[in-house]
Amino acid sequence: MNTFADYYDALMSDPEATLAWKRFVTDRVTSGPILELACGHGELAELLARDGYGVTALDLDEGMIQRARLYHQHPNLTFIQKDMRDLSDLGLFEAILCFGDSLNYLQDEDEVESFLKECLQHLAIKGVLLFDMHTDLRLEEFKEMYIEEGFIEHTAYQWTIQTEEPNKIHHTFAFYPEGDSVEVHRFSQTVFDCDRIKHILENLQTEVELKYDFIYDTKGTSEKVFFTIRKQK
Repeated sequence: MNTFADYYDALMSDPEATLAWKRFVTDRVTSGPILELACGHGELAELLARDGYGVTALDLDEGMIQRARLYHQHPNLTFIQKDMRDLSDLGLFEAILCFGDSLNYLQDEDEVESFLKECLQHLAIKGVLLFDMHTDLRLEEFKEMYIEEGFIEHTAYQWTIQTEEPNKIHHTFAFYPEGDSVEVHRFSQTVFDCDRIKHILENLQTEVELKYDFIYDTKGTSEKVFFTIRKQK
C-alpha cells in the first residue's frame, strides 16, 4: 500500500509558493543554522541550503523524509524524522520555520502555546520564528464542500474539504490504485484566531509582526497570515 507521501508532490507541489516562502525567509534571516518543521518533501529546505544556509529539516511522516533524502541532497542539508512538537534533543537555531499551514494541524490553543514555547527554547537570542496559518476566511471558503477529482499517473483520487465544526477543516483523500481497492487518508486542521495567537506570543516576551499573503499589513481578502517572531531574551 502507498503512503500519502507517494501522492504528496502531485497534489501539493507549488513551485511559485515555495519561492515566495524562500524570499520571505531570506528577507528576514541572514545566516543559519535554520530548522524547518513539517518540511514535507524538502523543496524549500534544499533551496535554502543551496543559498548557503545550514538547514535541518524534519517531518513526522517517515515516507516524506525518505523521499526528501532521495530527491533533495546537499552538504548543507540534513533531514530527520521527528514530531515538531518535541525538539528536546535539538540545539539552538537562528531561525525556525513552519510553513504550509502546518501549525493548523495542532488541535487547540493550549497545544499551540506549548508548541510555540518549544520553538522559542530552541531559538538563539534575537533568533526568528517564521510560520503561516489560515485566517478565518478559510472557513468561509469551505462552507460548501470542495471536491477535486483526477488521476495521479494511473491512480484515480478524490479530495474533499469541508467544515463540520466552528473552527475545523477536514481533508479526506481517497485513492483508487487498482480495481475496487481504496486507500483513505484523513487530516483535520484548526483555524485559530490570529489576535489570540499574537497575544500568546506577546505574553512570551517576543516581538510579533503579522503580514497577510506575505506582504499586506491588513487582512482584506487574505486567507493566510504570516508571523515573524523575534525572540527578545
